[in-house]
Parts: sequence; structure tokens; C-alpha cells
Amino acid sequence: MKATTSVKYLQLFLPGALLFTSLYVLITVNTTLTTDNLNQNRSSVLTNLVKKLLNHNKTLEKYFLVFAIPSKPEHVDLRNIIRKTWSNVSSWSGLLSDVEERNKRIKLMFLFGGVHEPCEEFDKELELHWDDMFVVDNLREHRTALKYKIMWSMQQALYRYEFSYFIKTDDDVVVNLPLLIKELLVKPREHFQSGNCYVPYGGFSGWPRWYYCSGGGYVMSRDVIHMIQQLPNTVHNVPFRPEDAYSGYLVMEVRKILRYEVEREISKKLALWYYKCGLFDKWFYHMAGNVKRHVALHERIRKNDTKLCEI
Repeated sequence: MKATTSVKYLQLFLPGALLFTSLYVLITVNTTLTTDNLNQNRSSVLTNLVKKLLNHNKTLEKYFLVFAIPSKPEHVDLRNIIRKTWSNVSSWSGLLSDVEERNKRIKLMFLFGGVHEPCEEFDKELELHWDDMFVVDNLREHRTALKYKIMWSMQQALYRYEFSYFIKTDDDVVVNLPLLIKELLVKPREHFQSGNCYVPYGGFSGWPRWYYCSGGGYVMSRDVIHMIQQLPNTVHNVPFRPEDAYSGYLVMEVRKILRYEVEREISKKLALWYYKCGLFDKWFYHMAGNVKRHVALHERIRKNDTKLCEI
């Protein structure tokens, strides 16, 4: 009789104890993330147990698009203007009126290294916009950390959100959101990658040669992001500094190692350098590197103004 009672108490309290212990391990892993141990801790973070725990009694926030945007702490003005212009659905007037509400839901993920020079403006912004600013603890803010920001954002997007497409862009890019949404609505939701995906890299020091998408803007379906997480640590621990070439390498390895087909669409939907006027038929417009240019370009796209070319 006592044994039966003990078993009942064990059945009652063991699941809770395991949940608490596993979550403690997960929190410990996430709060000690560095450029070195990002790869070392991937396996534990991505175990099926952790996946199950993260989704236990939790409904993921649903978005059509998730944008990963590496930024620097001092780029406060650029982030604020992004929030007011292209990422603000209401700023596009009636251009999205024929799109269902669920397909207008987007999520911004501004990405920062946790180790950086003190910036009072950044600290104030973080308090105000904590929901779209993501700081990677113990990661030094530097250009060489960009690939770790992108890898971290892929992991976080999978476990925080339910989404159709993951989009990498930059804070000096204006996004033609209505065109992007409408054209993606008719694209495949799986096995999909799109952008200016014809840039060669590799072919030196024994490394293979592959093609990647220009970093001003490219798109991957959710399943591709998921498959990237399934790659072994040896694949992730490579010396390539350019984060976009690194992403292209990971997609190549998904095809090669996991035998998972990814359709690489060369859409040429990124306008490089500063684009003043013309046909606004691109998804991304690169090098709107200050607030004045950003606002002017967003306004021209919104009005489809192909005549006025001077700011």
C-alpha cells in the first residue's frame, strides 16, 4: 500500500521536477551564449526534449514574415524610422487593403551583440522596444559576429514564432512590403529560398564553391530554417566571416548532408546601392543609409512615384 502511494506521489511530482530541471538547463545554456559556445551548445538547445518543453502549453505567436535585421547599438535613428515606415503596415495606405490580416502580420528582430560600448540612447530604446530588440549575451558587437547573430536569430525565430518565411535584411534597406507580401503569397511555403542568389563564394583552400544570396534581402521558408538546425556541429563551425555566404553554405549542406531539396529562386528582387527612382518592382532597396533618404524612398515606393528623382 505504501509503495502504491509512493508511486502516485512520484507520478504526480516527477513531470514537474523534470520540466523545472530541463528549463533551468535551457536558461543556463541561453544566458551563457558566446561566439565559441554557440556551436558547442547547439545540440543541447536543439534536442527534442527542449523543443517539446518550449512548446509545452504554449501557443506560438503567428506571423507571415519574420525579419532578422543585424544592427549596431548606435543606429537608433535607423531602427526608429524602420518602425515608422516600411514595417508599419498602416504607412502603406491602401496598398495592403486586399490582403488578409493574418498575412500582414510581420515580426522585426533587430540583433545586437551583448558586449558593446556604452550607449545611453540604446538603453532607453531597449526599455521602450524590448519586443523587437534581441541581444545575444556575451557576444561582442563586431562585424565578425554577424554570422552568429543570424544563426541565433534562426534558432530563436523557430522556438518563439510560427511563421511562413524568414527574411534577412539590413537596417540600411527599405523594404517594399506590399509587393513582398503579395508575391510571397503565391510562392511555395516549403523547400524555398529566394533573393539575388547568384553570388559565388568558396573554391579556395580546399573548400567547395557555392552560391549565396546578397545580404540586403533574402527569403527562406520555415522548413529550410528548421533543417539548418539539424546540421551537425562540424558544419556550423566553419571560418567564413561573411554572414550571407555562411547562410548560403548552410543551405548547400542541407542539400548535401540531409538530402533535403531547397529550390533556389534567383528573383533579382534586391536593388543594390542607392536607388532613387524608376520602376519600384523590387522587394528590397539597399543603401538608404540615413533617415532622410529612407523616408524619401519609402514615400516614392508608396506613391509609385517614378518621376521625382531628387531628394
